[in-house]
Amino acid sequence: MDNVAEKVAEKVLVRTACPLDCPDACSLEVTLTLGRITKIDAAPVDELSNPLTDGWICKKVKHHADRVYSPERIMTPLIRVGAKGSGEFRSATWDEALDLVAEKIKTAIASHGVDSVLPYLYNSSAPKLEANYLTPHLFARLGAPEILHTICAATYGAAWDQVFGEMLSIDTLDVVDAKLVVVWGANPAVSGTHLLPLLAKVQKAGGKLVVVDPRATGTASRADLHLAVRPGTDVVLAYALSNELVRTGKVATQFLESHTTGSKEFLTAASKYTLEDASKICDVSLDKIRELFELIANTQPAVLRMGYGPERNRNGGSSVLAVLGLWLVAGHFGTNGSGILASTSDGFSVDVHAPWPKDVARPTQRTLNMNHVGRVLRGDAGAWPVKAKLFLIQGANPAVTAVDQVGMLAGLANEEIFTVVHDQVMTDTAKFADVVLPATTHFEVHDLVGSYGSYTAQVISPVIERVGESRTNNELAAGLATRLGFSADEFNG
Repeated sequence: MDNVAEKVAEKVLVRTACPLDCPDACSLEVTLTLGRITKIDAAPVDELSNPLTDGWICKKVKHHADRVYSPERIMTPLIRVGAKGSGEFRSATWDEALDLVAEKIKTAIASHGVDSVLPYLYNSSAPKLEANYLTPHLFARLGAPEILHTICAATYGAAWDQVFGEMLSIDTLDVVDAKLVVVWGANPAVSGTHLLPLLAKVQKAGGKLVVVDPRATGTASRADLHLAVRPGTDVVLAYALSNELVRTGKVATQFLESHTTGSKEFLTAASKYTLEDASKICDVSLDKIRELFELIANTQPAVLRMGYGPERNRNGGSSVLAVLGLWLVAGHFGTNGSGILASTSDGFSVDVHAPWPKDVARPTQRTLNMNHVGRVLRGDAGAWPVKAKLFLIQGANPAVTAVDQVGMLAGLANEEIFTVVHDQVMTDTAKFADVVLPATTHFEVHDLVGSYGSYTAQVISPVIERVGESRTNNELAAGLATRLGFSADEFNG
């Protein structure tokens, strides 16, 4: 459906979906008045909508038109005229801006090699094709480094793969059949909020909600039991609970023998910790830990909502692995209302990457841990083989979100690094750019919206005309590609 064609009507309702970085991927209904967004709400509950949305959306998305029409919205390409970080720019045409960026890429490669060109590409609010199609393809064709998304879920994903391989998460809606839900390191009161009423249904039906989180979160305030573990000690608590299952004869032995390998090694590692050890190390009362143990050992069916919080410390991967392993040792699988709620994103099987030309050899790309980009930009000894000369940021605001913020800000302020930012609004990162390019919002594009909280995929079309001179990620990549000598047919963004 091409919703923009209907903008001439005084008031019209159009459907779309939310691609923001949230598990829920809500189905939306947008009210347009004379072609302008005047209201955003949940789409009607029907066969076309994501069942998880259930007729309501969060306050942030309800007010997302404030971002679309923000005074901070970038309307034209901008070229820096003041000091880096001053936010002083002049307007430019797309041709002038793209010509300049392409020339700087060529110069960087000629003087310092392709590893001096750093594309910092993330998902932001971009739907599937916007985030994954042409821009990564362009830099792969150049042989430029790939900056790995290690800033979020990398250790979590590695732990999941080590424990479960290609097994998928349960669907969020499956939670309602549980008699026990343990939310470990997640806070659906503020993120992935459609889980919250499902947890309330579990409690209303007599089930129990347990939260393991260092903070007294909004979710913790609703829980029947809250264990405020010392940050970074989740691994000890999980191992101690598994060890207690062994000591009390509560291990799901038949399940482990039939469906797992390596359980003996796991339980050997867990045997180092008792509940008393966990109480001291995790700074949680022994009574609370025993109460959690009794619930895990004696309640069926039970769901673990495994959040991303435990991965964000030095032993994060071990923590996630230990908690996932605990659920296997307890045997909480195989029935409705059991299993682990993690990310459902692997259920999205559509290939959203640009096809590689059959007659073109794929260049070898270095990889760079996203957590180390600040060191590279700052020029720390040994951080990278060459000096960074060009930094292109799309779908991210690393001045605010990156690890090593001091290093990142120092790198962004470095006059020797030519920085390009493609974004919707003037972010803290964009203020340091040499060139700022206006980006579309998801209300202005054709694309696909996946989900990592439900097994759904939704097609979206533009609901409004583009604001200003904004262009999509793919159009930016196509414009650079032709200037860098690639075929327009290959990069038809």
